[in-house]
Order: sequence, then C-alpha cells, then structure tokens
Amino acid sequence: MSATRSRHVGLLFAAVAAFTLIGTGQLFAQRFQTVYGSPACADAGRSGVAQLAAGGYVIVGESYANGAGCGPSHILVEYTGINGAPVWSNIYSIGSSDSALDVVECSNGDLAICGVTQNVPTCNGPRDAFVLRLNAAGGVVAVRTVGSPSLDEIGWNIVEARTGDGINAFPGDLIVAGYTTWNAGTGGAGPWARDGFIFRTNAALTVVRWAMQYGGPNSHDDYLYGVDECRVGVTSTQTGDIVATGGTNTWGAGGYDIWMLRVDGNTGLINAAPQGAATYGDIYDEEGRAIVELQNLSTGNLVVAGLSNSRPFPSTNYEVAMVQTANYPCTFIADQYAGDNGTRADGGFDLKEDAFPNIPTANDVVVTGYTSLGAPLVGPNVFLQKFTVGTMAPVGGAMAYGGSGIDWGWSVNNCLRATAPETQGYVIAGFTQSANLIGAANPQDMYVIKTNQTFGSGCNERPFTFSAQPAQFLQSCTPPSILNIPWTCVPLTVGVTLIPTTWFNTLCYNSPAAHERGDGGNDGISGVEAPTAVTFTEGRMTAYPNPLPKGMPINLRFDLVKETSAQMAITDMAGHEVYRGSTTVKAGSQVVPVATAGWARGTYLVRVTIGGTSQIARIVLAD
Repeated sequence: MSATRSRHVGLLFAAVAAFTLIGTGQLFAQRFQTVYGSPACADAGRSGVAQLAAGGYVIVGESYANGAGCGPSHILVEYTGINGAPVWSNIYSIGSSDSALDVVECSNGDLAICGVTQNVPTCNGPRDAFVLRLNAAGGVVAVRTVGSPSLDEIGWNIVEARTGDGINAFPGDLIVAGYTTWNAGTGGAGPWARDGFIFRTNAALTVVRWAMQYGGPNSHDDYLYGVDECRVGVTSTQTGDIVATGGTNTWGAGGYDIWMLRVDGNTGLINAAPQGAATYGDIYDEEGRAIVELQNLSTGNLVVAGLSNSRPFPSTNYEVAMVQTANYPCTFIADQYAGDNGTRADGGFDLKEDAFPNIPTANDVVVTGYTSLGAPLVGPNVFLQKFTVGTMAPVGGAMAYGGSGIDWGWSVNNCLRATAPETQGYVIAGFTQSANLIGAANPQDMYVIKTNQTFGSGCNERPFTFSAQPAQFLQSCTPPSILNIPWTCVPLTVGVTLIPTTWFNTLCYNSPAAHERGDGGNDGISGVEAPTAVTFTEGRMTAYPNPLPKGMPINLRFDLVKETSAQMAITDMAGHEVYRGSTTVKAGSQVVPVATAGWARGTYLVRVTIGGTSQIARIVLAD
C-alpha cells in the first residue's frame, strides 16, 4: 500500500454517549478480558471468534509454542465456558506450519475452521487453504486442504450455508473466501500477483461443489478477505448468493480500492443483477475486510468495513472505511471515514449486524479493528464502534481496549443466546503485545474481550469518539474474469497432530453476581436499581426493584389504558416455575406483589401475557 503522508496532527476526545436500554435489554452481563498463549512465544497474531449455542466461546488463531522453543506456528483453538475459562484448549498441526484465520459453529455443534497450511505431503504447492472440522469435544471430524499445483492459497473467512440449490437443500455447506497466487491474473503473468477465490464444500468436506478464481489480467493484484451468504428472500430450498469483499488495483480510482463481489451460490458465476462486482475508492489505498448482508432490512443491503488512506487533509494515515450498497454491489447508498483525522492510524477488520436494535438506534452494525485514539491507553488499541445503516456514520460512543503496547481486534461477534442470557453483549478476539497485560518476556498473546451491550468489559478500556465524514468514494462496475479452478486434494482423515494446552490468564472478570453486590462497577445501567419494563398494546408492565434483595417481594406494576386480564408466570434460568397467577388489572396503575420467600439467589424470567401477547422481563434476586 502507499506510503504514509505527513500532515498536521488532529486529535479529538469525548465521552461515550449514554445508551438507552429498553425492555429486556436492561441486563446484567458477564464481562471479562482474558489472554491465551504461552508465556514466552508469540500466539494468535490473527484470530476468529464465535459465541457457542451453549453460551461459551470458541476462539482460533495460531501459536508458535509447539514443542521446544518458538518454532513454526500451528492452529490454536480455545473452547471456553461463559466466563472465558477454557473447557478445552488444543494446538492442531496439519502441515509443517499452520495458521487459523476464522471459525464458525455449525448447526450440529461442530466447529469449522479455515486458514492456511504449508507443505502438506498429499497436497499441492508450498501453502494451501484448509478447512478443519472439529466436534464439540475438540476431536477431528475431517480436514480438507484446497490448493493449486504451485504457489499459495489462503482461506481468510468461513460461513456455514443455510440455503440450497432449488432442488436439494444444502444447509451445512461451508463457504470459504481468500486469495491465490496460482495462475496469477488469470493470464499467467506475475508470479506474485494475487487473485481472489471462493470455494464451497459439503458439510463432510468430501465434495468441493465449486471453486472459482476471480481477478484481472496481467500482474494486477486482486484478493478477498470477507464472505457472507445472502439469505433475504431466499427459501431453504434455494441457493443464496455469496458476497465477498477485499481489495484490487485492477479497476477503480487509483492505488488499491475496496472490491465487492456478488456471485451465484450454486455455481460461483456472476449472472444478472443483483449479482455483479464493484469497486469503491479514491486516489490512495482502500481495502474491504468484512462484509454482511443486512437481515433486518428486507432489501438485503450490503455493508463493508475496511481501511482507507484517502481521507483529505489533515488526515495523513489510514482510517476506518465504511461502505453501504443495495443488494446489487454497484448501487451505492453511503460511505464514511472514521478515525483520528490526523497522523495516526485506524482501521476496521470485522463487522456484524447488531443483534441489539435500538441501542442506540435501529439497524446498526458493530465494527472492531485498531485505533490510535483512546488515551491514556497506548495505541494502537482494539476498538468497538457502531455505525448506523443509511449513512454509515458512527453512532453513540466508541470504546478502546488495551494496554501499554500494540493491541488489535480481528474479529467481533454478537452474544445473544437464550441459554445464557447473562452473556448478552459482544465478544472481540485479536492479539495483544502489551507488556502490562501479558508480561515483558511474552511477545504476543491471543486477546479476548467480552463486553456488555454498552461496550463495557470491566478493565483496560477507555471511551472515545471518532472524527467522521462522508468518504465520497469513486465507483467502478467492471466484472472480473472468472476461472473455474480444478483444485484437487484428498480430504485428510488422519495425520492431524493434537496437543493439549493450558495457557490462559484472566485480566478481569465481572459476573452479574459481583455487580449485584456493588463491586462490579456500572454495567451500563443507571444506579443499582434498574426496573425492567415490557410494553403491550394495552400499556406497560414494570418489574422492580431490580436487583431484588432476598426475601423482598417482586412488584409487578401495570400501567394500562383499559381494564384487562393478565397471566403471570415466573421461572428460574433452568426453566423451573416458581410462580403462576392471573388477575384482572384495572385501567391506570396497579401493583401486584409476588412473594419470593424460599427462592434461591439468581436470575428469574417474568412472563406476562395480556390480550394473547406474551412479553418476558428479567429480574435478579440478590443476597
């Protein structure tokens, strides 16, 4: 990418805007920061993260601590409980060196991991992309390496398909995007030029349904980092299109530009719109790092997060770049720069559609990456920021996380599991080189941050505000050349070395119980008492106080516009019912007390049904 330009320094600081929590969004959440890795070798330079259906987390990356000394890297997988402590932790070796770049929990509970491996005896070329499928206990189910006769392939991002081909449903297929240096430029020129590729396997990894290479002629550079499956308006027996993003210097405004592709999920080809390809950029360098199809909008708009070096003076370095298009990549909607607007660097590496709409606005996306803002932390630091759909402008305040050295966020995911409601918020994975977090002798560790819905993790954090302005990127809509690649490599069912590890160190942990006792800090809720309210057509029901001192009755206050009947049921988090009742509630305000004598300390769900509509509030019974 182009060299950094020297200009005037600009720096903005502000407090995080207060987020308004509504209804059952007023939760006490478990929060933590944890590092994983050996004490003397580098670990997890890149990592993906996902919340498990049971409420815990899986994080993947790399470790150089396989055997004596700090040798070649191999795949590091951390499978944790809801508090971040490992349930199991393993290093996996496929080839002479390996690195995991992304992970997804499959619909059957398996884990699918993609990345890059080197010098696999039964495969091609020096480096190949791989897909490794593990069961929930960490056992190897299957491995497939996908590569060309020469040079390199890298799998950057993986998703599990939920759609089919119009005849047979293929939920459970795995789709990987990345890049290749084989047959560079689809014209054979330039041995180090890259082309993007996408391949699709079945769930068992035994069939590569298709593998396509996308790029321009000659020695131009085209590559992909992020991928998503389009599901808006697609039935379970149809094939959703595949969208991907990365960078290109083949087309566009100059330097590298953000590159977006939408291809047929059944063939990998580009047919009629909304399938197509587009670039967005300016005079210097841009690249897309992650892409999502917006499920909350029936139009299925696309949003890309990445980096740009083209923001006008006084900016002289990279900034977060956001682009929104319609479902057709060539139909532009909005773009945005966000960063320090000075000499220091910021960049977006991953995004997800926000699982908590209306906090602070509807239809947001949440982005992580690195930022130079967030003093007194020493940057670059991990950041978390929401951007609003429609303008791509930052909304609410941002949070920076880290210590005395370099800290980067590579992956972010929503945490929203009915089986573990106390975990609701966000989880970020990346790496830290901060000596005050991991020790002076430790070069680098995997860094995992679990926040509540308002980005609070409990330690090593600082609110800040991005400077932002519309980017006004130039657009190009030139379809790439497409090559059907005859990649062949047999699935590996044996030969994967597994090495258990026990490295982890919790930097901080704030449980709902700690907050209830008053020593957990403010969890995004104003004060210790936080009434939980739900609304109906007929009015509102509020459960209070919250937290509730043990032995004190729960007050269910109804504020209704007309007289109606209400049914109430209260259960603990294991589903055991502790109360059931019904009453006729008059118009206006009325309080129904519910005795809690004999109830155990913990979280309870209050289900209220009025007029055939049920709503659930949450109450915490403290000591």
